[in-house]
Formats: sequence, structure tokens, C-alpha cells
Amino acid sequence: MSSDHQERKTIVVKTKMSMADVRRELFGPIQEAARKPYPFALDPSTIWCKLSELRLCMLIMEHKPVGEERSVKKMSIFEGLNRIRDDEHPSVKFFLSEENQMAFDKQRVELARGSTVRMVFPPKYTLRPTLAAIEKKLEEWYNLAICEKNEPNSQRKAGAGTYQIPAYILAEMEKMNAENGNGTST
Repeated sequence: MSSDHQERKTIVVKTKMSMADVRRELFGPIQEAARKPYPFALDPSTIWCKLSELRLCMLIMEHKPVGEERSVKKMSIFEGLNRIRDDEHPSVKFFLSEENQMAFDKQRVELARGSTVRMVFPPKYTLRPTLAAIEKKLEEWYNLAICEKNEPNSQRKAGAGTYQIPAYILAEMEKMNAENGNGTST
């Protein structure tokens, strides 16, 4: 037989493995990598993941962070990214861990029955942004200066004119003055 034409044999070894052995074989390296420190000194509590960005988008739609009350609305977004309240829409269960999803459902049932106990739940993503991180992300997505410029300013509710006391209050004041013997007020 020539050396160019050698036979190659494939040997297949079949073994029976338990489900735990299969999991360990397939997912062991992934779990081992999860136990190791993050590469390149990345901190998951400061990195925006797709889930945290989705939550931010939902909160931006709910609380538009521009205009006269932008600071209050940014605080609402900050709170919403760090906590999920029990009175929010049921679709926010998507952001909760499995055990918190069950607790969320149970709490919603209790609220429907008239319970006054309130609960908040931590989201399953690891990001806990600061206000500066939220503003940086908003500036990355939107040009907030242009948004502010395009936002209509409402007329101030308190004007710089003369103020007249309503007639019913004047009537009460006159009645109180008459009872006390102070005379009438003008």
C-alpha cells in the first residue's frame, strides 16, 4: 500500500450521560467565565445594557425630560431606573427577576383587593445610573438644547397685576369683623 493512499478510520465512542453531565459539558465554560472578573475592568453597574436602555426609553415616553419641569421629570426617570413600583403597568415585569415577577403579581392581586401596603422591586439589570449618567445618555440620544428650544413655554400663572380678593372671601371677612366688633373692611 502506498503512503499516499492510507486508510483513515473514524472511531465514534457513545456514552450515556446524565442531564447534569450534559449541562456541565455544554454550559460549564460559560458558568466558569461568569465567575471570573470582568475583562478590561468593565463594571456592569456603569454599563448600559439593552434592557436598561429599553427601560430608559419607556420612562422617557412617560416623563418627557424637557420643559419647565425637566428636573422633576429627570428625578422620576432616575427613580424608575432604580426601582419598579407595584402600581406600574404589568408590562414592567419584563425587567424583574423570576422571583420578583411572582412577588409583583402577588402584590398586584393584593392591591386589587384593597391592600394599602406598597412595594418596590429592584430591576434585574445591574446598571444603577446617576443623574449625570442619565443626562449623558439623553444627550447622546437627543440634542437636549434643541429639544429645550423647541419646547413651548407656558404663560406664567402668576401675573404682575392687581389682585382682588374674591367676593365670597370678602363677605366672610366682613362677617368675622362684624362679629368681633371691628367694623367693616374695605
